[in-house]
Amino acid sequence: RQRAPEERLLRVTQVMQMFSTSRTTIWRLCKVGSLRSVPLNGSPRFRQSDILALMVGEAPRGPTDGLYRGRGKELARGDGRR
Repeated sequence: RQRAPEERLLRVTQVMQMFSTSRTTIWRLCKVGSLRSVPLNGSPRFRQSDILALMVGEAPRGPTDGLYRGRGKELARGDGRR
């Protein structure tokens, strides 16, 4: 039986570098549901595939649909429009 390939998990600082943004903005994206963290030994990590999907404008994968609600799209776009 084959094992699924393991996904790379990124630290907050790595995500900050990828988006060229602040830690506050990363947590704001989490708060509105545009980005989700995964706990690993008490530290938040982010799936690389979720980060790449957000960069191209796709919703993160997962059991919940509709994570792009409210201000999430505007924050992901970075333009602040409603």
